[in-house]
This record gives sequence, C-alpha cells and structure tokens, in this order.
Amino acid sequence: MLFLDDIRDGQVWLSALVLTRDDGDLAPLICDDGAVHPFRELACEAGWRVMRARFRGEARSTIRYSALGTTYELAGAFGGNLNIAFASCNGEEHGDLDRDPEERNVMWARLLREHKVRPFHLLLHGGDQIYADEVTQGHPLSEDWPDHLPKDPSREGLEDLRAHLRRGFFERYVSFFLGCPDMLALAATVPSLCQWDDHDICDGWGSLRRSRTYSPIGQTLLMWRVRPLFCFNMPVWTGICRGGFMIRKG
Repeated sequence: MLFLDDIRDGQVWLSALVLTRDDGDLAPLICDDGAVHPFRELACEAGWRVMRARFRGEARSTIRYSALGTTYELAGAFGGNLNIAFASCNGEEHGDLDRDPEERNVMWARLLREHKVRPFHLLLHGGDQIYADEVTQGHPLSEDWPDHLPKDPSREGLEDLRAHLRRGFFERYVSFFLGCPDMLALAATVPSLCQWDDHDICDGWGSLRRSRTYSPIGQTLLMWRVRPLFCFNMPVWTGICRGGFMIRKG
C-alpha cells in the first residue's frame, strides 16, 4: 500500500506499507533508478508485522518501484492535471466484517475497474477508514461504552484494556486488508492521503460529553485507537513509542 508523504523540490515522497508474517528481514524496495530502500518495522501484533519503506521519485516522471518480487508503476507525473479518487465511510457500524465480501467491497471493485481504464494519481480518504466500534466489546471496562463507565478502574484493569484494544484494532485492520484484494491492488499503484473522522476513534467521538472522552476509559480508547490509525493510514509518521506504534511526525 502506498501513501503520499510529501511533494517538494520536484520530488514525490512516498511510503510503502506491507503486512507480513515473516519474522526476518524483508528484501528492500528498489526504485527504477536502482535506489534501494529497506523496510523497517512499525508495529507487530497477533503474528503480523507492519513494515514501511520510504522512497521518492521525480514529480514530473513516471514512478516505478519493485517490492516483494513485483514491479509497480504509478499513473504518471504529478506535475500536470491529476485524476483523483475519493473514498470515505469504509464500512458499517455493526457486523461490518461479517458481510458478504463482494457486497461489502463493491465500491473498491468499482474504483479498481475505473483505475484500469483511466488511472488515478491519488486516492483521498475522507475519514472513517474502518468501523471498529465493536472492539470495545468483550472487555468489562469498555463493554458498555459510552453509556456506562466504571467509576474508578484499577491500573491493572486499564493495562488489560490497553492490551485488548491494541490487539482488537490491529486485527480489525488486518482483517479488512486481507479481505479486500481490490483495495490492495489499487493501493499498490495509487498513493493514499488520509484524514480521520469520528469512527476513526468511535461513533460520535466529538459529540460525547467530556465525562466520557476525558475519563480513564475514554483516554485509553483514544490512545490505542489513534496509534493504529497512524500506523495503517498515516505511515509517514515515525518515532516508535512504547507499545510499538508511532505518535509523532518525523
């Protein structure tokens, strides 16, 4: 998956993200000019590793790169008129990943077909990258979020909640990517630029009372929802913090 990092001084900076179960070093990403860029680990959870390689190309030239044995070519120069695709609200609030994949991913299939006819230069994501509200279920501290919260959760309970949320959100992203090959095919040659919305934390986050969002449960949810968002949707971020996810730009 490609993500747009920056365009400056006639150069396009990109990040390539891969998921792998391999615990060894990956073969580096190689650009058309022979430049070699190593993959570095951003996060590891549930037997999966998230790896990123950052590279650049000429903004006014076609960009090609090879990764994991396959060569990819972007739509063309970024210096002229751009054909931009837009996606948002990628799912449903309840039972999203239980839906029939063909029905769930119909718009990704459509975008891929359109890309093959008239290639896109950029894919803008308008928010709600995945719907993962259900991850709060299955833990006593967040089971009834946001309607009912424990008044004084213990430190041990919050640590356990962090582990529950970390794994749950990570697995949610992996399940989506593995279940949507059309999106992966599109994202290998069309750089994404993502912003977030309420479901990138939880439904209606910005409208919840401060007693919810600033509670120990709310702050734990925010922290462990934002970190995988930066990892999977904004992998131009660096600076590994405790727990394996990034929180500052570099």
